[in-house]
Amino acid sequence: FLFLFLFLLKMDNSMKLVLLGANGVGKTSLLVQIIMNRYVELDDIMMTDSYRKQAVVDEAYVLLEILDIDGMSDSIQNEQEWVIKVNEGYLILYSITSRSTFEEVEGIVMFLCENKKMDIRDIPVVLCGTKVDLEDDLRQVKTEEGRRIAEEMGCPFFETSAKRRVNIE
Repeated sequence: FLFLFLFLLKMDNSMKLVLLGANGVGKTSLLVQIIMNRYVELDDIMMTDSYRKQAVVDEAYVLLEILDIDGMSDSIQNEQEWVIKVNEGYLILYSITSRSTFEEVEGIVMFLCENKKMDIRDIPVVLCGTKVDLEDDLRQVKTEEGRRIAEEMGCPFFETSAKRRVNIE
């Protein structure tokens, strides 16, 4: 998925990404898997942290700065507004095992558009359903639903699992 952002941002040597989503969707677990190539189960951890990773794209080094902010709660709204304004690409996450996190995507999109003062189709965004390793027995959001909302937003869509490294690279 990182190469998706490089394509969207068309940047040569660096980019700043933000992971957005409700608490518990797996933002931090996904980020740790991307940066450290390992899975860490983190229950109810809320933190804001920045990570850097160097990647090679088309034989050139690219520095990725990825910001993990805790859920979309009112208590950190000022921090989130600043983060939205200064960053370039956004990965909006929801858990396929939680209908309520999927329903929060609309509010996140509105928040993003208001703070960037842009239409969602003009913002480099990727929509991502997480926790596909749990899909057989716990899935509450169909893949087609994610695809449909991503199409409405004009952005790429994929599903992932930090635990099983599905669609991580």
